Amino acid sequence: MGESGWPTRPSKPFKSHTGTVNAIRFNRSGQYCASAGADKTVRLWNPHKQLLVKTYSGHGYEVADVTISRDNNSFASCGGDKLVFLWDVASGKTVRRFGGSRDGGHNGRMNCISFCGMDDSLLVTGSYDTTLKFWDVRSRSSEPVQTLTGARDSVSSIGVRDHLVLSGSVDGAARVHDVRTGTITMDHIGSPLVDVKFSNDGNCLLAASLDDAVRLLDRATGEVLALYQGHSNSQFRLECSLLHDDSIVVCGSEDGRVALWDIVQTEKEPKSFRKAHQKSVSSISVHPTRREFLSASQDGSIVLWKPPGD
Repeated sequence: MGESGWPTRPSKPFKSHTGTVNAIRFNRSGQYCASAGADKTVRLWNPHKQLLVKTYSGHGYEVADVTISRDNNSFASCGGDKLVFLWDVASGKTVRRFGGSRDGGHNGRMNCISFCGMDDSLLVTGSYDTTLKFWDVRSRSSEPVQTLTGARDSVSSIGVRDHLVLSGSVDGAARVHDVRTGTITMDHIGSPLVDVKFSNDGNCLLAASLDDAVRLLDRATGEVLALYQGHSNSQFRLECSLLHDDSIVVCGSEDGRVALWDIVQTEKEPKSFRKAHQKSVSSISVHPTRREFLSASQDGSIVLWKPPGD
């Protein structure tokens, strides 16, 4: 069923967290990954050896998302406690904490987080409270330096490219915020959005929504260039992505399978649709330079996908 060179061969699932793995993220080299769990921990892995490197504990509620710095020396996490933790990878200690109601933080659970700015000097978070907030990691203040409004429902996901911040909301809209000019462009999908991504060339947006669909949009015009279907996504937050060369669309499914489509295929059904998890696939992370990706699930497992023969 898989195409030649497609990452259709799953590894044996390895148990990573007690409960749902909310997010899985490769580091910039693709050698390691970080996972965020409902068990209140972040864990660092060598997924190629299925080796746990370190466990990071400190959150009081489930950890919803994690983002790794470009230099791999630090990462940041957020979640149900409405706090941002900035961690030192080597020591396992928190360097900074941001947020809290007294410090202008989010009023609801944080769903997503990403480094942004020059030299990863900022963090941006999205929340159930419908806002985006920016945090200066070099400042001594724990208050946000900027708050963006506009979404009418929970912000489910964010993506960053240079000075642009992409956000997806349950209100059905994908918004691109230009933090340099202060302008916002909006594409209304209609169905609640659970994940949004920039394409690697920056020309397109990829959006997964609760109508069992993934859409590829022209960033400049908002035109829907392609519609990908065949997977199941009507209840839970899933993630979609494009491989590093923008050739293949990847998305999880609520039945434990992972769907792959050729970005330019005309049929809507996936070209590869394989089961690797026992519950809904909650997160996807693509390798930065190779045709490989990670999937993580509500069943607590992580799977590494590679082309057959690799």
